[in-house]
Amino acid sequence: MAALLPKGDLRPVSDAHPACLPTERGGWNVEPLECWWSVAKSFECVVRIAASVRLGEPTRAEWWTHLLPTIVFSEDRSERSDAEALYLSYLLNEWMTMADIHLEYLWGGDGARLQVSSDGLFGALVSDLMLAVAGSDGFAFCSACGLAYIPEQMPRRGQRRFCQECRDLKKDKRAADRDYREKQRRLRKEGGGDID
Repeated sequence: MAALLPKGDLRPVSDAHPACLPTERGGWNVEPLECWWSVAKSFECVVRIAASVRLGEPTRAEWWTHLLPTIVFSEDRSERSDAEALYLSYLLNEWMTMADIHLEYLWGGDGARLQVSSDGLFGALVSDLMLAVAGSDGFAFCSACGLAYIPEQMPRRGQRRFCQECRDLKKDKRAADRDYREKQRRLRKEGGGDID
């Protein structure tokens, strides 16, 4: 596994890309515009890297050097693609930590729900970036195991949803079979017989 890690300076991303926190000057909260330009360029590089990795295409060195100036990857394409995906995950996790991104449980008129929350613009941007890199509109919770996952397509409200691992274990098919048998029992009990 060590061979998959990029070579070079692996200092925390927070050292290279601050979260553009406001500072007080003369009674005003001021955010340096240069910092936000750097964040925007970093996000552009992440999106380009993610798209290239997903398509199996080579990434450009300048995208990575903007994010970490001293990073060097192996020239072996098979090893490099895995390393890039791994490092991109590391990068997004670092930014999520910096932005204090967390889940909030809300209960209101529409029922219970979970939402991604953070403080400030940087957190909102990182949340959107993370979903863009994953190619999704949001999170879902598996009806079988209860774990959160990023679906390819958002399920409709009230519809069962299953993560890839539970689909591989055919838990979605077993749930559908169980529903069908229950519907058949209900119909027989009501005197309607079997319907197919």
